[in-house]
Amino acid sequence: MTPLTRLKCISAGMMIFCFLLAGTVFAQKAAPQAKAAYTISGISLNQAADGLQLVVQGRTTPTYTMYELFEPLRIVLDIADARFLDSAAIPTNLPQGPVQQIKNISLTDQEPTIARLEIYLSDDPAYTIERKGNNIVVSFAKTMPLPPHLAQTIAETEQPPATVAVSASRPASLLQDIEIDTTNPAETRVIIKTDGPITDFQKAHLAKSEGRPARMYIDIANVALPGKMLQHTVGTALAKIRAAQRKSAVRIVFDSGLNELFPYEVENLPDGLLVKITEPAASLSPPLMADRLKQNPAQKIDPRQNKTKTPAAPVTPADSFAVAATAPVSVAPAVSMPAVTTSESIVPIFSTTKDEVKTVPTQPLHGATKTAAKKNSGATTAKAESFNVSGYEKQKITVDFFKIDLHNVFRLFGEISGQNIVVDEGVSGTLTLALNDIPWDFALDIVLNLKGLQKEERFNTIVIFPKDKNFQFPKVALDRTDTKEHQDKPDLVTATQQLKEHKEILEAKKLIQQGELAEKSGRYPQALSLYEAAFNSWPDNAQLANRISALCLVQLGMNAKAVHYAKAALTLEPANTEAALQAAIGSANMKKIEAAKAYFDLAIRAPRPSSEALTSYAAFAEEQQSYRGALTLLDKHNVLYGDTLDTLVSRARILDALGETTQALATYNAVLLSGYTVPEELQRFIRGRLTAAN
Repeated sequence: MTPLTRLKCISAGMMIFCFLLAGTVFAQKAAPQAKAAYTISGISLNQAADGLQLVVQGRTTPTYTMYELFEPLRIVLDIADARFLDSAAIPTNLPQGPVQQIKNISLTDQEPTIARLEIYLSDDPAYTIERKGNNIVVSFAKTMPLPPHLAQTIAETEQPPATVAVSASRPASLLQDIEIDTTNPAETRVIIKTDGPITDFQKAHLAKSEGRPARMYIDIANVALPGKMLQHTVGTALAKIRAAQRKSAVRIVFDSGLNELFPYEVENLPDGLLVKITEPAASLSPPLMADRLKQNPAQKIDPRQNKTKTPAAPVTPADSFAVAATAPVSVAPAVSMPAVTTSESIVPIFSTTKDEVKTVPTQPLHGATKTAAKKNSGATTAKAESFNVSGYEKQKITVDFFKIDLHNVFRLFGEISGQNIVVDEGVSGTLTLALNDIPWDFALDIVLNLKGLQKEERFNTIVIFPKDKNFQFPKVALDRTDTKEHQDKPDLVTATQQLKEHKEILEAKKLIQQGELAEKSGRYPQALSLYEAAFNSWPDNAQLANRISALCLVQLGMNAKAVHYAKAALTLEPANTEAALQAAIGSANMKKIEAAKAYFDLAIRAPRPSSEALTSYAAFAEEQQSYRGALTLLDKHNVLYGDTLDTLVSRARILDALGETTQALATYNAVLLSGYTVPEELQRFIRGRLTAAN
């Protein structure tokens, strides 16, 4: 063998040796890993004597960690260096007990590989996790063993008290009791009583899901729960509460009785925690602010509309104010406003008038009349037929004249009829008249009869003159009416002529129309500026002042300005109960109690107070703890309008506050039987209230 051949053999042998050596090392490294792997051979659910057990079965000793997650509530079990056998089956008998679902996830991207089990729960039961041989056992039981140091704590508390003084600042170590207070219908109180102050606790929330209520959790660290799990059924916004041991902590679960988690506050006490839960009925109190007016927004400002008011005894609150010099000022005796210093200082003052007072036309918004053809329902058929029988078949109109010059009245009839109107120079005077939904020719005859006038009609021309005068149409060329001779007469009026108005009023009308457009599009500050500019040009327009007040109160929350313009409307129209209500609500919002009471008294002074005035005043009286006065107002509302959902709930709440439990419960029950659509939260509150009382 040559030296070269010998060298090749040696090289080949060395390469084979290295390959075998590398394979041996790799095998030695891989073998321990395969040997250390935890193989999950099965998962089972078994009903044991002390509760439900979930068993994770393995072939070697497991290494694991566990923790809880919310949204949804689940136990997460991470097993290190583990894998699932293909034959490992998730239990099919689910849900069972608190276990709703089990998911297995392999985290192969981690070193070592992790096998994750997620155990989804329907409730929040007490449980323990422990290793038994090669298995991991999750036990769900009613009675849970305590950690040794907490068990020792309980044993010490059961011994006779020692003579050694205990420091008051010693942290709590034992949950003694959970007390529920539902005496206040606006609030449920939960007192978590411990043997000392709670220094370490955490909160968590869980949203509502299918079949599971919204929940709030409080975990109190280093506190023991003696005996079995505490549980209370409450039936208010808090449906149920329970406490269970969690290793060295106690978990308290609050189940919401609402569609969502209830509003709550947590306060520390020297011997525990106070949880205050707001009941939905507290938020259903009739509002004092603009929400009350949003249900009945101010009417559209019609340039031709004259809004009538029901006069009442003129009452002006003591803090009246001066308006522009051009506005007519009506000063009435001031109301004596007693200071609200006691809980029953509000005594509603109603009108003593038995019959409805006839409405009297007030200053028109635009100094003109409202004319419109109305579409009538079948209820007006008989009236229409009676007009036809009488020979009146013209277009129907609604007119409202207030001290209008007769010449302007006849001009308006010319516009309506489309005919030429000629008025004799002997016709003079003014007219105040309101007619609704009648033919215009019938309305014209009424005016003529009232004023001692007569008419002659021919060739699309109506001539109006006094009854003691005569008029004859020309006998020659009757087919041509020569109107040139009348052109220089000031009493000739045609349908194209318009009512003359002051320049300021015309400008104000334009501003009002622009303001209405801005208000409709939600540009409320701009609408306010336009309305205020219009009011400066037209300071005796009470309806405009009322509209500005409503806009400030409802949309802008400007209470002071709302009261200012409401006062302006009241100065122009002392019996304007709508303006009085707005002034009352604005004053109440600003905590001007005496002024609010005076304005509320004015708002209900009409023989038939509005529903809004009565319910708003009742809410104000309740807020001032004048419960009897509030009930008086609700009684008046019931007589005039009947009970609403709001008034029934308010009455029940007030009776509860007065301690008249029997009547309160009867009223709560009436809410459920009323036929109104009762919100689900309110239904649960009422049923819980009735259950708690029984």
